[in-house]
Amino acid sequence: MVKKLLQQRSRTGDIAHRHRFSGRKAKILPEYRERLGPSLPRNQI
Repeated sequence: MVKKLLQQRSRTGDIAHRHRFSGRKAKILPEYRERLGPSLPRNQI
C-alpha cells in the first residue's frame, strides 16, 4: 500500500483518491462515434 502511494505521488504529485479514473471504460469513444456517424445506433454506448 505504501509503495503504491509513493509511486502515485512521484507520478502525479499527490496521494489523493483517484476515483475518477476507476470504473468501466466506454466501449466506443465519442470521437470514434462521430466518425462512424449514423450507421451506429445510439444505445450502443
